[in-house]
Amino acid sequence: MSFPKHIRTAISFISNVRSYNITAVFIAQYLSALFIFSKNPILTTLKDWNLHFLVFATTFSIAAGYLINNFYDQERDRINNPLRTQLNKEISTEFQLVSYIFFNFIGLTLAALISGRAVLFYIFYQLLIWLYSHKLNKILFINNLSYSILSIFPVFAIFLYYKNFQTYLFIHAGFLFSILLISDIIKDLRSEKGDLIFNYKTLPNTIGEKNTKIIVTLLSFLNLFFSVWILLYENIGYMKYYFYANIFLIILAILYLYKAKNQQEYFISHQIFKGIIILGILSIVLIKI
Repeated sequence: MSFPKHIRTAISFISNVRSYNITAVFIAQYLSALFIFSKNPILTTLKDWNLHFLVFATTFSIAAGYLINNFYDQERDRINNPLRTQLNKEISTEFQLVSYIFFNFIGLTLAALISGRAVLFYIFYQLLIWLYSHKLNKILFINNLSYSILSIFPVFAIFLYYKNFQTYLFIHAGFLFSILLISDIIKDLRSEKGDLIFNYKTLPNTIGEKNTKIIVTLLSFLNLFFSVWILLYENIGYMKYYFYANIFLIILAILYLYKAKNQQEYFISHQIFKGIIILGILSIVLIKI
C-alpha cells in the first residue's frame, strides 16, 4: 500500500527533525522548570510566558540542528541508518536547508521576546550545533563530548533562566552528562561501519571495540557514583526509586554490552540507555513527593 505524497513528505519531515527526541527535550524542560528550578507554585510558573518562549526557542533550534546534521551526515546514514535515508528521500536538500534557516530564525525570534541575553545564548547554541554537525562529530572523543554538552544545553537554559545555583544541581548535571556520554559512545559501536568508511574518528574504529567497552564501563562507574551520592545525600522524594532502578539497569546494560557482538545487539544496548534517560525525565515529577 502506497501512501499519498503529502503523507510520505510529512513522515519524512518528522523523521528528519527526530520528533521523538525533541518531544523528550520538550517534556524535560517543562518538568525541570516546574519541579526542580522554579521556586514558585506550578500554576504561577506556567503563567510565565518567558518560560514558554524559552522552551519553544529550544524546540525550533534543536529541530534546525537535526536538519543540518542530516544534511552533513546523509552519506554516512545510507549505511548506518538505511531506513531513515529512505524516508528522507521524500524531502529535497533545498527544503531541508530552507527549513533549517527558518527554524533557527523562529528560535531567535522567540528568544528575543525574553531578552537580549537569551538571543546571544541561542545564537551560541545554534552555532555550536552547526559546528558539531560540520566538524566536531568527526573528531575523536570530541564528537562524544560535544554531543553530550549540546544535549544538556536545554536543561542548562532552564537552569540559567531561574538562576537556581544550588550545589546539588551540579551533581545531577554530572549524572545526566555521564549517561548521555555513555549512550553516544554506544551509538558509535552500532554505527562503526559507516563511520569508518566516511572517516568519522570514533572510539570503536580508533581504539577497538574492547577498549571502547572498557571506557563505557569506567563512565558507568562514574554514573553509579553520582547515583549513590544522590541517594545518600539528597532529598529527592520518590524519585529515589528511579536512581535505585538506574543502578540495576546500568549494571544490566554493561553486562549485556560485553556480550554484544553485532549491530542489532549494540542497538538494543543503546536503547537500554535511552530508556534510562526517558525514565529519568518522567520521574522528575516524583522529586517533590
